[in-house]
Amino acid sequence: MTTVIFVHGTGIREPEYNETFQIIEQKIHAQRPDIQVTRCLWGALGARFNDNRASVPLKDATLALFQGEEDADIILA
Repeated sequence: MTTVIFVHGTGIREPEYNETFQIIEQKIHAQRPDIQVTRCLWGALGARFNDNRASVPLKDATLALFQGEEDADIILA
């Protein structure tokens, strides 16, 4: 039996996911009732902040290695 797994990203919450899943399942079954459709709500697996938002970088955080590096001119050859 063929199975379609509906996976959605972390930006959607369960009520919206369920609505979308129902639409997808109905559309697939209208064409192919033999196909099984199953859920994978990714947002429930990994979209949580750790330790009071400790996983979010500070506002003034930078990827620059040295002071002033972020202001360096880029020369394209």
